[in-house]
Amino acid sequence: MSHVSRSAAVPPDDLSGPLTLDDLENRADKAYARHMETYTAVTVLHRVHMDHAVWNDTASDTLGLAREMVTAYRDVTRKEWYEAYIAWATAAGFEIPADMVNDGTDIPTGAADDPPDHPVY
Repeated sequence: MSHVSRSAAVPPDDLSGPLTLDDLENRADKAYARHMETYTAVTVLHRVHMDHAVWNDTASDTLGLAREMVTAYRDVTRKEWYEAYIAWATAAGFEIPADMVNDGTDIPTGAADDPPDHPVY
């Protein structure tokens, strides 16, 4: 556990002024929420696809492209969330779980970050 006050200033990461642990935690929480929204989006696209019995190639291609775009955006949000989480956890003095340690080759993902792309019915 950290002995740093929740209102104690942390060195700025973007030159906009000192950040508190609350600021860093809020950034991490928002980044995580944005990341998890990508799973909701893919689920909705999958349900739209499954709920329509008759499809033409254009509709199928359009949904496929939308899913690819959301999946690519998921990679961006995963990186943003990871960086925000690490900044907060480090400043707060929390031990970072082994499955969250980045060896420089990839943004690590744990089981909790990998829900299925399609809902299980």
